[in-house]
Amino acid sequence: MNMEGKVAGPAIGLIVIGVLGVLLTIPSFVMAFIDPAIFEQLFERLRELAPPEAREQLDPETFVAATRDRVGLAWTAVLAGLNVFIAWAGVRMLSLKSWTAAIVASSLMMVTCCVQCCCCPIGVGIGIWSLIVLLDPNVKQAFEAKAAA
Repeated sequence: MNMEGKVAGPAIGLIVIGVLGVLLTIPSFVMAFIDPAIFEQLFERLRELAPPEAREQLDPETFVAATRDRVGLAWTAVLAGLNVFIAWAGVRMLSLKSWTAAIVASSLMMVTCCVQCCCCPIGVGIGIWSLIVLLDPNVKQAFEAKAAA
């Protein structure tokens, strides 16, 4: 198997989870600027669609209060930035560039997914898979050869 094919799965996983992570931060940014009542109605609809085990974690009042303060908004901005980096590193990984960034993004993805809750098992699994692939000596050598070319 060629190295591009070997890294494709985990790289695409990084991209998808990174983009989903960014999308999950959008409601927090929106909440800072709109009427909380509108968002609470949308949040209740989301809660109805969520799996039963996730419903307990979806408390609109807590979420609204957390996103209205500056610390909550700053934390949301940090998560959005980390997820943008994860997606970017996944794109770089697909072309066998930025091995270090891919390692960092794989590790960060496991942390950010646990903080954002909804994609935790998937994100941790993809992060571990990505690290295993990236730490393969043949894959690392392919990244180095691409950088030297």
